[in-house]
Amino acid sequence: DLALTGGGATVAVIDSQVDLHPEFGDRLRRTRPGTADFHGTHVAGTVAAAGNNPDLKGIAPAAKLVTTSFRTIPEGVEAIRNAKALEGADLATNSWTAVASEAVGTCNLMGTYTTFDRDVDRVVVAERLPVI
Repeated sequence: DLALTGGGATVAVIDSQVDLHPEFGDRLRRTRPGTADFHGTHVAGTVAAAGNNPDLKGIAPAAKLVTTSFRTIPEGVEAIRNAKALEGADLATNSWTAVASEAVGTCNLMGTYTTFDRDVDRVVVAERLPVI
């Protein structure tokens, strides 16, 4: 146990809406609520659940969370761009699974580099914001 808690760090969760939950307490700030589907809340919990219930402790239980939901890929890229500049995030997590390929209309899981991948890489470099 390295006693790492994430204290002092702000993590941007760019996903579906993150619901208010006792595990987040006052460490959660939602910048753009969206439609709840529990995925965003699950991702945020994996990152920063406080561990009030020991079975629910996140990997950075003292980190602050800033969350943004989005409906389109450009909105998601813009949310990454704003995470550090506007919200002070130290890193962002984006659990978006597959991205529809513009070229062939299929799912891009591995092996190709799309305009979406390029846009995220540009934000990471420009904002110096790690995206995990």
